[in-house]
Amino acid sequence: MTDDASRNTSQPPGEGAGDWVVVGRVIGPWGLKGDLKIEPDTDSPKRFAPDSALYLNGQATTVARSRKSRQAIVVKLDLVNDRTHAESLRGALLTIPLADLEPLPEGTFYHFEIVDADVWTETGQFLGRVKEILQPGAHDVYVVVQGDREVLV
Repeated sequence: MTDDASRNTSQPPGEGAGDWVVVGRVIGPWGLKGDLKIEPDTDSPKRFAPDSALYLNGQATTVARSRKSRQAIVVKLDLVNDRTHAESLRGALLTIPLADLEPLPEGTFYHFEIVDADVWTETGQFLGRVKEILQPGAHDVYVVVQGDREVLV
């Protein structure tokens, strides 16, 4: 599993919610010129490269510049020109069209393709449904829920 992790419910008018993928969330402003601190939801380093096309709250925008900062990415978008506007975007989603995802090798999946999937043992016992995927280290951990029971796989 890799790259863009979750489906989006915010999209341009006339588009379906399933046609968009979240690639980042605005944590807050960075500096005075409208730069945004982004929590990336992608493994693709080029997703926030200069001249990349993204959607901010369903509106098309382009990355003017970006740089890594500890556990976030600082991004300047062409739509945001001051700290006040940047502050108002705290919590906003950055998305891309589903069609813009890079194809994955056979047998690998995007996280959004696994969340809500049924989980069965090899002997046919139903364990539950994937609620969330945690990334604590080298391997992903699936949170599988059935009723009040939660299992980590």
